[in-house]
Amino acid sequence: KIFKDDDVSQQWRGVKLDDVEPRDRLQHLSRLDRGKLRAFYTVAVWLREQKCLTEQNLPSPLQLRLTKSVCPLTARPAALRINGKFERTTQGGMAGDFKTKLQQLLQQRFPRRAMNELLNYKAKMEDAGWVARVVVHLPDGDLCQSSDMGLK
Repeated sequence: KIFKDDDVSQQWRGVKLDDVEPRDRLQHLSRLDRGKLRAFYTVAVWLREQKCLTEQNLPSPLQLRLTKSVCPLTARPAALRINGKFERTTQGGMAGDFKTKLQQLLQQRFPRRAMNELLNYKAKMEDAGWVARVVVHLPDGDLCQSSDMGLK
């Protein structure tokens, strides 16, 4: 099913976005994001009407079975995930910017790949300090073995 602007407008006839979303959340959304949200709600309502979603907006048991029978399982892409907290100075005495070191390694190893294809980095401030999550997405078959002693 393809939803056009007219379908979305008809679904929202007489209903405002403020009626279904908290105002403080809407204040941070651009006009484009509000339009996307209206479209997502329209699709979700249609999926529930078609009995594809449960009342909790989860896939229905029937839809899960049908999906598994049609879609083959695929292996997750290889990725090196580094979770947890660490000091800038390791036990071996090495100090430095580990994010920059990792980016340099990836640029040397995969010069034709964009950095945002290879590396996702998110940091947030918590009570104990900054916590970072780094995910490296490796091309198929790469084992990410390095001869660089600074990365072992």
